Amino acid sequence: MLAINPVTAVTRILPGSGTCTGDSSSALGKRQHSANMPGRKNHLGATLLPAPLRRRRRAEPGLAGPRAEARRRQRCRPCPVPPCRRSLSMAADRDGRGGSGRTCFVLGASGATGRVLLRELLSRRLFARVTLIGRRRLSLGEEDSGVAEQAVVDFERLGQHAAAFQGHDVGFCCLGTTRARAGADGFVRVDRDYVAQAAELARAGGCKHFVLESSRGANQHSRFLYLRVKGEVENLVQAVGFDRCTILRPAVLLCKRQESRPMEWVVQQFLGAVAWIFPTAYSVPVETVARAMVASVLQPGKGKVEVLENGAIHQLGKAVPQQGT
Repeated sequence: MLAINPVTAVTRILPGSGTCTGDSSSALGKRQHSANMPGRKNHLGATLLPAPLRRRRRAEPGLAGPRAEARRRQRCRPCPVPPCRRSLSMAADRDGRGGSGRTCFVLGASGATGRVLLRELLSRRLFARVTLIGRRRLSLGEEDSGVAEQAVVDFERLGQHAAAFQGHDVGFCCLGTTRARAGADGFVRVDRDYVAQAAELARAGGCKHFVLESSRGANQHSRFLYLRVKGEVENLVQAVGFDRCTILRPAVLLCKRQESRPMEWVVQQFLGAVAWIFPTAYSVPVETVARAMVASVLQPGKGKVEVLENGAIHQLGKAVPQQGT
């Protein structure tokens, strides 16, 4: 009968000792023995530490060096909140009204951008009072009637309605028409003369920040009537001397018009498809423009006059969360 010595038959590995007992010719013994051997070098010539010490250093971030600790702190750092998001939440909580007593007026609230802008202002309760200045009264819900006021004016005699522009901190202007709808003379009168006169009345009434919706390519020297008028009104509004003036130059507006514009509908359908590939290049949704107008009021300005091109409008509009998010 063959006698087996249990001491030599069973391989015992002493953890942390750097040596192994038993049958060191086994594969397990060789791996453990080589791994725990102090002073062993790797292929780069660096001295390896015993396995238990290596495991301990990996488990303790403080022992991994200053660079690893800095990376760990960077990963744990909380994400910063955009300034307009902070201002939005602070304004919504202030005095339970969201405006801390500030007031604003809106020109062109019946248009494509103006309707969305009005919805943003009323739903977020950013101002204690919102005055709609236009040729006719708009239908509003009962819950909005306590915040919104309406002033019906005759734009041909706008100087007689100076009281409607008194006492506002911010003015939003989305006023505009088309040459096809009003003719060349009517277009110039609405998009340039009405807007410039309203800006002068607003400045005289105490308005400090004027936000104007213009158009991409606005240039007073353009040979195209639309772009030339937009460039002229930009210069006229800047010359009024507001403490702060923000001009937005959106590209083609993606929206649903109340009136029928067949050619514009075709262009919108084409650019809507292009926007999937180049979202900020040729078009912008009116919702993004409206949120960018709101965000321009909430965040600090970068100068007395700030011009936002289409890409900046997209970026600023995304900084303000959509309703329900």
